[in-house]
Order: sequence, then C-alpha cells, then structure tokens
Amino acid sequence: MGTALTDLPPETLLHIFSYLDLPELAALSAASSLFQALTADPLLHRTRLRVVAPSRVDHALFASDALGTPLRPTVLDLVQRGVFRGLNLDRVVRLGLYLYSPVAARTYNNAVRLQRRHVADILANSLRARPHAPERQRALLAIDPESARLTVARSLLPTVRDLKWSLRRDALARAIRARSSAQSGEKRGNQTVTTEGGVARALVPAIRALQWRLRCDHLARMVRGKDDLPMWLAARAAVVGENSERYRLAVCPSVKKIVASYERMTVSITSTA
Repeated sequence: MGTALTDLPPETLLHIFSYLDLPELAALSAASSLFQALTADPLLHRTRLRVVAPSRVDHALFASDALGTPLRPTVLDLVQRGVFRGLNLDRVVRLGLYLYSPVAARTYNNAVRLQRRHVADILANSLRARPHAPERQRALLAIDPESARLTVARSLLPTVRDLKWSLRRDALARAIRARSSAQSGEKRGNQTVTTEGGVARALVPAIRALQWRLRCDHLARMVRGKDDLPMWLAARAAVVGENSERYRLAVCPSVKKIVASYERMTVSITSTA
C-alpha cells in the first residue's frame, strides 16, 4: 500500500523541499497547511542558500560531460560564436585584460564604421560600372552561334572552337608563306618558276591535299587525345621538306629565327647566282 506524501517525516520533506525553487514552494504551501508550515521553515531556506544554491552554481559553471568537455562555453568559444564582439578578443582574453574597455569599444565601433564604408564604396563602384538596362538586355539576347546550333552536340563545342581556331591559324600561315614566297621569287629573277600565290602551280594540288590531311589529322587527334602525338609525328616525318623551317616560323614566329632564316636564304640565293 502506497504512502502519502503527508505521512513522511518532516525531516524527509524538508530535505525534498530543499531542492525546489521558490515558485514550487509557494505552490506547495497553497496545497496543504502542513506544507505551508514546512515551506516557511527558516532552516529550509538557510540550507537552500548555503548548500543547494552554491552546488547548483558550481555545477552550472564548472560541470563537464563524460569526455571531460566543459558544459559551459568558455570566453573564447563565445568570441568565436559572435556573442562577444571586438577586435583581437582572442589576444585580450589570453592576456587577461578587460574585454569592453572604453578604448576597445571605440576602436571596435570605428572598425565597423570603416568596414561598412568600404562595402558601400565597393557597391557604388560596381553599380556605377554596371551597364544600363537596354545594354543588359542586349547582352542577354546575344547568344553564342555555336551553342545555338542543333546539329552540334554541346560536348563537341570545345573541339569545334579549336578546329575553327586552327583553320584561322592555317589561313594566316598561308598568307605569310605566300608573301614570303613572293618576295623570294622576285629576288631569284629569271630563275623563278611561274607561281600561283608564291607556290609553283604544279605543286598547288599536292599542297592543298597535304593541308587537308593535316587538318583532318589535327581534328582526329583533338577528339582522341594527345597520346598518339609521337606516332603522328613519326608517320608525317616524310613530308617535312626544305621549306619546313619557313612554315614553322610562319605559324610560330620568332624574331631571331626569322632573321637567321632569311639570312641563310640570302646567302643561298647569292651563292646560286
């Protein structure tokens, strides 16, 4: 058979009441006349103030979990969480100085004000350099012609751009080679063979076929990768002739090598003449 709370000895009830706070004690005093007399006992309140309350404060300040980690955050933890704000608070805490001195508060306010002014200047410059609404709309309507095509997969767009760049490079190299061949043909005088754009007419079909094969091989190498580049160079080594140095200089110009090449050409022309 259970025992009622009122049947317990007064000493036991006082010990239980010592762990209660003032609102709980007030509620118990209104429930029973016995509890009203016990909650008003001076010994109970003296025990609460001298024993129970300090133990609770000690537990709240210095308690730790099973791993030894303090349950109450340290000052450095509060600084890292942003509860305490200031400049160099880590150093101030380690030195044991006061956190919110007048100088520290004034310095922090000035730093916040400067930071806001810096952000405002950056935003103002960005908005000033930002184009107007019609220009932004035209920029949004400008679509990459390569991306708009439905016949080319998006995964092949980088390869297509590289191919077009290589074609433009070949066109520039042909223009430079034609000009240099025309100038060298004028120097040879009567010994010059009838040419078409600086190249002998009989060699034009062969050169065009060679250029087409080189472009096709370059595209295939870009698609497959660059692992077979040494094999490609070894297979095409036979097509390298006496004009290969001039072609290379036209594609990848170098001032010193161009000067040396033309000097050798001048010496060879004068020796044959």
